[in-house]
Amino acid sequence: MSDIPFNCPSCQQSLEAPSDMAGTSVACPTCNTTILVPRPATPSQARAFRSVPLLTTLVGVLCLALIGAVIAIVALSRSRTSPETPVAPIENTTAAADARRLEEDVAREAAQQRERERMRQEREAQRLAEEKAQQKQETRRLAEEKARIRNATLRAWNALQAADNAMRQYQNLTPSQRQQQQAYLYSQVDLAGVDPILQEHFRDSISVCKYSAQILAQLEAEYAKTQENTAAAAGLGALLGAAGSDGYNPQADALGGALLLGIIGGAVGEAQWQETLNTYKPYLERIVAEHRRIAQRDIDIAEELSKKYDTVFIDAF
Repeated sequence: MSDIPFNCPSCQQSLEAPSDMAGTSVACPTCNTTILVPRPATPSQARAFRSVPLLTTLVGVLCLALIGAVIAIVALSRSRTSPETPVAPIENTTAAADARRLEEDVAREAAQQRERERMRQEREAQRLAEEKAQQKQETRRLAEEKARIRNATLRAWNALQAADNAMRQYQNLTPSQRQQQQAYLYSQVDLAGVDPILQEHFRDSISVCKYSAQILAQLEAEYAKTQENTAAAAGLGALLGAAGSDGYNPQADALGGALLLGIIGGAVGEAQWQETLNTYKPYLERIVAEHRRIAQRDIDIAEELSKKYDTVFIDAF
């Protein structure tokens, strides 16, 4: 099976095609023009062509030349008698194909750009929606957390007021014992989940009560020593009075001796006690100042917590 040689009518590219494709359309690989593959000449046609006399061939050539000359003369005469008209350029199929491909590429890129922008906007909208949902959830969580802290703080605040109120039943205790008892009552309040401001106030109040109890216990011990000295002096005076009695009224003599040395011992004890008070005066002044500060802090915290949680915190004392 032989190939059929032929040329592209547009770009004159030399081409070949199998003989079985004769009569079919193919695309030129150079300019992409659609070409009809010619049919090969049959042997009889080839012999007939070779048998044509030379004269006939020459006559045909001359006829074609004559026709071409006539056409040239007519065209020349028209160009002289009529205004010059632009000749339409022959379309360059290669450039046209390139232009079409470029146009298609531009359109495809624009479509892809639009699709990318649409997807970007969808992702951005989804991100904003997720952020809004997270913010809403966080706001709800903070509100719930604030409510829990408010409830725990209000409970602890009421417990603080109850502890202060309960101290009224401990009037029979010594000052140091009262301070120890108050510190104990404060320490029993559950501070889980309570506002840090109130937690710090509890710790501060307990510290002040413990410090006050320590100083007052020392002062009470010093006072007890003074009282013991006065009582010992009165007992010694009674013995000496009874021993030196004239026998008529030993009880009166003993009482007189007790009063005499009791007064002397009391005077000595009073001076010792005043000295002790002077020694402890700075500590006592600090105790008074600290308790006043705690009382004022109660008032300030009640106002601060009321504003913070939009709930009334009443300072009962």
